[in-house]
Amino acid sequence: MRQALFAGVVVALATATVAAAAEPAPVLPSGWTQDAGGTYHHPDSRTLCHPALGSYTLTRLDGPSEPGILGVCVYTGGTLRIGLIRVRKFIDGVGETPLTIQNDRTLMGLIPAQGVPPGGKLVESFRGGPGPIIEGTQTAQYVITQHAGDLLVDCISQTGEDKAERDFGFANFLQGCSPSK
Repeated sequence: MRQALFAGVVVALATATVAAAAEPAPVLPSGWTQDAGGTYHHPDSRTLCHPALGSYTLTRLDGPSEPGILGVCVYTGGTLRIGLIRVRKFIDGVGETPLTIQNDRTLMGLIPAQGVPPGGKLVESFRGGPGPIIEGTQTAQYVITQHAGDLLVDCISQTGEDKAERDFGFANFLQGCSPSK
């Protein structure tokens, strides 16, 4: 009886192991790779999305969407604390706000950058303001956009609107967010 029970358990474990091994690897968006440690890499923009960034944890990599979006690494730092690293193509005249469009045009060298000496080039822009409504709550959003070859990389912090939450997002996500870190 014990031998039959033991044999049944061994067969069940072997079947579960084979089933787990047979699961296909996740399909990554075009242009993205993932290393053994779980870091996603977009070589064309030199973007790395590590499994953790400050006190934020990577939850998923979303594929292409909206005009020009090549992928978005989505992080969470708790309730109403969202971090995003978004890789996108530059499309002149397309953006979330008029300021986004102006910043993108400046980063791509289509309009002069104020305060940049002759021959210099702006490599990063910053904007902040109201964010999306999440779970019925208005959020604040801060975005640092970096120029990476012919692409743009947005580091986005979405948090509650109060100062402590905005500061948390800045200190724990935006300061560590950089395409090549």
